[in-house]
Amino acid sequence: MAYDHESNRLTVGQQPLTKNVNVDGLVVISTTSQSLSQATSNLLVGAHARGASISGHFNGKIEAPSMFDGYLENPDSSRDQPKTFFNFDFSHEISTSKAVDKGPYKLVGQIVNLPMRGVTSSQWDGSVFSWREKPEHYAAIYFHDDDLYDCDWLTDFHIDIPSDFRSGIYAMRLDSVEKHQDMIPFFVTPHPGTSQSRIAVLIPTFTYTMYANIGRGNTGEAWRKKVDAWQAWPWNGDDHIEYGRSTYNRHTDGSGIAYSSRKRPMFTIRSATVCYHDVPGSGLRHFATDAHLWYWLETCGYEFDVITDDDLHFNGVTTIRGYSVVMTTCHPEYHTKQTLDAIDEYCQGGGNLMYLGGNGFYWKVALSEEWPQAIEIRRGEGGIRAWASEIGEYYNAFDGTYGGLWRRNGRPPQALVGVG
Repeated sequence: MAYDHESNRLTVGQQPLTKNVNVDGLVVISTTSQSLSQATSNLLVGAHARGASISGHFNGKIEAPSMFDGYLENPDSSRDQPKTFFNFDFSHEISTSKAVDKGPYKLVGQIVNLPMRGVTSSQWDGSVFSWREKPEHYAAIYFHDDDLYDCDWLTDFHIDIPSDFRSGIYAMRLDSVEKHQDMIPFFVTPHPGTSQSRIAVLIPTFTYTMYANIGRGNTGEAWRKKVDAWQAWPWNGDDHIEYGRSTYNRHTDGSGIAYSSRKRPMFTIRSATVCYHDVPGSGLRHFATDAHLWYWLETCGYEFDVITDDDLHFNGVTTIRGYSVVMTTCHPEYHTKQTLDAIDEYCQGGGNLMYLGGNGFYWKVALSEEWPQAIEIRRGEGGIRAWASEIGEYYNAFDGTYGGLWRRNGRPPQALVGVG
């Protein structure tokens, strides 16, 4: 786009991506309703700013947003261009939350709410499939109007866990003046390298996060009747999409959701959530099912510590080395290389692993220091998938490694636990 403030003229150009096609760029001339030179807000890419309100979020890929210090008579022409004011190159620092400006002023761009990076851009020609090999082929960011990393709520309270607190699964009970109640679970783990019991229960926090707020499309009248009869948790991912959905759902434009964040309410992580109303048995999954395990352990008098996926990822085998037995829960599906390495080293060192679940050690995920409360998944080239990654986009943006199934990364679950 080009804007001439003297004539109040806005010029918009378009160039086809098709190679070797002799097509003139489409040029549309229109008049703005007010002078653009009066704009005072920060520059946003992919949304509108009106005061403190942000709206009009864009769905799609954006590449190389640039601004020139002067009017371009023909935006499609590279000749006689005025001085560049900024030129953001999204092919740089793909794993970060920063946008790099190659222009003369080296402006700093901040990426908000975790749109998708490591995606193919206009130069991608199928010659590479990893963005690390030719970053210039991955110079776009895929924005979605429902991307959500951080609700950015204010902190109402915090609690300090004493150093001698008993390891276990706890919940913070919240009561509102309208007589509503919520129980927000949290896990207390021993200090790294120490233990309070001979038994450790491995809490699949990665899997909980990836399924958080899943919308299953089955929360109709029959589901609500069962929830009411069981006095179960009434919130679900179909009714409350404003908190972001799970990586088993799709964005509003139909593309798969590749990130899940903990900096938002995750109402599927409750001990009374019903997933299915029309199956034999309880119809529960994940945290609600796993609660049966620690209820059984406590009822039978077995003392146990809880270790999370996060502990394994960041602290390795030292987290579990001292335990006589490590027990999984019902569905330890998502893992990083670090968590698998820690479990494998524990077993190779003579440790006893009780695999009490199914569909475990299945998908490979990635974490990031830049987005510390998020997890990334690329669903490429196989597996039972709610959606499939686009061709050329099988490599994680967070760590640059090949994603997808662990068995396609040479580590099938059978090699670890004998069944898959």
